[in-house]
Amino acid sequence: MAEFLILNISEGLLKKKKEYMRRFETMLLKRPRVVSEQVGHAWDLPDNKFGAAYARVMGPRNFSPFRP
Repeated sequence: MAEFLILNISEGLLKKKKEYMRRFETMLLKRPRVVSEQVGHAWDLPDNKFGAAYARVMGPRNFSPFRP
């Protein structure tokens, strides 16, 4: 019985993961662009947040999604 429950839960998680991956793939096909106007607030985030690290790395490099 326990094996059935584990298998059933695992199949459900796998199905959700596949659905998520399909949505993510669709989003990437739309080629979203990160522009400074959308992430300017990242400079104000606490140091332990990903957005703050992103701003520290990309900001000084004058990153632009429109530049080759």
